[in-house]
Amino acid sequence: MTEKLSKNPYKGTRDFLPKDYLEREYLFEKMHHSARAFGFLPYDGPLLESLELYRAKSGEEIVNTQLYSFTDRGGREVAIRPEMTPTLARMASKICREYPLPLKWYSIPNLYRYENPQRGRVREHWQWNCDILGQNLTSAASEILQLLLFFFESLGANSSHVKIYLNHRKLISFLCEKILGLSPSLHLPFFKLLDRSAKISPHEFREQLISLISNKDLIPLVERYLTCHSFEEAKTFFKQYQEGEEAFRDLENVLSSLPSYMGHYLEFGPSIVRGLDYYTGIVFEAFDQSPENPRAICGGGAYENLLGLFGESLEGIGLGLGDVTLANFLETHQLWPNLKCPNITLSCFSQEPLTFSQERLIYEILYYLRKKSFCAVWKPTPLKIKKGLQWALQNNSTHCLFIHSSTEEDAKTKDFLFSVKNLSTQQQQDFSLTTLNSSTEKSLLDFLLRPQQG
Repeated sequence: MTEKLSKNPYKGTRDFLPKDYLEREYLFEKMHHSARAFGFLPYDGPLLESLELYRAKSGEEIVNTQLYSFTDRGGREVAIRPEMTPTLARMASKICREYPLPLKWYSIPNLYRYENPQRGRVREHWQWNCDILGQNLTSAASEILQLLLFFFESLGANSSHVKIYLNHRKLISFLCEKILGLSPSLHLPFFKLLDRSAKISPHEFREQLISLISNKDLIPLVERYLTCHSFEEAKTFFKQYQEGEEAFRDLENVLSSLPSYMGHYLEFGPSIVRGLDYYTGIVFEAFDQSPENPRAICGGGAYENLLGLFGESLEGIGLGLGDVTLANFLETHQLWPNLKCPNITLSCFSQEPLTFSQERLIYEILYYLRKKSFCAVWKPTPLKIKKGLQWALQNNSTHCLFIHSSTEEDAKTKDFLFSVKNLSTQQQQDFSLTTLNSSTEKSLLDFLLRPQQG
């Protein structure tokens, strides 16, 4: 006997039933609207790229442990994209000399990484990417952060729901090289330890730090750095080092250029480093403030030489925001809107089989309503009133149109009676017709456009 196939999708991927799809489309609509409000243009690239592109641009962790890769039939090493920025760099390098700068591009690609599936992490997700290339990094960073705040507020979020934590890779590099004296081979392990510092105990953090730093007298200095949770505290910490003060100035310039209303959302994040190798300037992450979901929702940063491997020089900054962590954020704060009835929707049925002429007339009515931008769903098999109303509610309809049982007199006159019911207010209006005319159309529209709440 043939073994039954599993009904579940591949581990770490998701099926999108209609409800889930509507939620995803709602997020995409907010992403499109926010990006275009700031003048970003959409772009997309291939799902498959040369493996060499990610070896050069994505960093060891992604390439060695998270990449889906294979050799194609032509013997080429190919990868399914785990992120969009390398594709952006490749595409921008082809046209950056001809296009007017800056390039302000956005995309919502689906990405694949061999993750260990858990809350907030899956193997396939969709990610909103927004990048600015070829613009002064101070103004570009200011604009990216304003875009991120605009997006969160469009979802109904405020500073009690989300905070944006900022840092600068030059500050972390200065801490590594000048203050702690770490060799280049220890920079990445130190970055990763900082990134994990809030997720492990102070004792565990100290033990791992001791394994990296030969001068144990510097351990308290790192621990003191991690207590800097305001920009003033960070500035004071680095002020004692002249080069560190200069590195902090880049961050300070961005803060000075931001509108004052953003102050409630921004904090210094001493452990924000971002794992990808190409970040060189300001870095940031937005964190959910709920203790039920204390995780990063999105992040990004500035890069000075993203296009270098393609022979071009163009600095830029970008953000990436995944649909999974965003959905968890909205669920935690109960920010999902009611997506069941975005427009007026009619579920239409008849209590008994219709004649061909009656059915043709119903199709004329439905076609007219659809041209008026209403959604109309027709049930071809007859239903009793109670069952029909239940079916309409299952369709998340706002209204129900049902044809009454015909009488012998109806059959003689070729007339029939139908009713339209507002499922929210319970108001109902009856119509009798043999042909669709302007009077009937107006009466029908007037009824459908009445306020839905009683």
